Amino acid sequence: MPDGPRRLPLFALGALAAAIALILAGNSVYQTSGSLFGFGESPVVSVSLNGGDLPPGMTRCPVSGRPHVGGSYPFGATDAWTTVYADACNLPPSRRYALSWVLEFESETTAAAAYKAFVGSQLCAIANGCVGGLGQNSNVNCGQSGCLGTWQRNAFMVTFEGIMDFDAAKKAVLNMDARAQQIRAPATALSLAATQPNVPQATATVP
Repeated sequence: MPDGPRRLPLFALGALAAAIALILAGNSVYQTSGSLFGFGESPVVSVSLNGGDLPPGMTRCPVSGRPHVGGSYPFGATDAWTTVYADACNLPPSRRYALSWVLEFESETTAAAAYKAFVGSQLCAIANGCVGGLGQNSNVNCGQSGCLGTWQRNAFMVTFEGIMDFDAAKKAVLNMDARAQQIRAPATALSLAATQPNVPQATATVP
């Protein structure tokens, strides 16, 4: 048997943690995609699964949303969003389903620390069925029945489980990662803005 399918169960603990978070979120969620600060769509929503990442016929389930928390998000995150798509939105999901759990942090450094706390130092190689191109902090394994795992990109930590065709699940992972790459960490964006030179404004001369 290839290493990829055999390694898939090694990610069960990470997936279980994400699944628990999703179930809790399903009991009490904010059904909104807005930013916590009221300015457009929240970055965690932008990174999360959407219908365009998945095969036709899968619908978004009501469990999706921002969880109510009693003080703070896991691992010191500043925002969180859970998303579930399935052929049939029942528990446990039947046939094809996909879930994402996206946490945003104030910096790439804190996101990397959270990843290491959540996943540990487990190595993941392409030769063993793992998805390449997700950065140094990644542990996403794909087999014939789908993909499962967690990775860190910029200020985000993303956990994904997809039970579907291999190519479809891998596409969803890479699509989310591409969106995460386009969003700078808040601390990085502020730092860059502070280093930009002040450009004097042109003034009109009245003859």
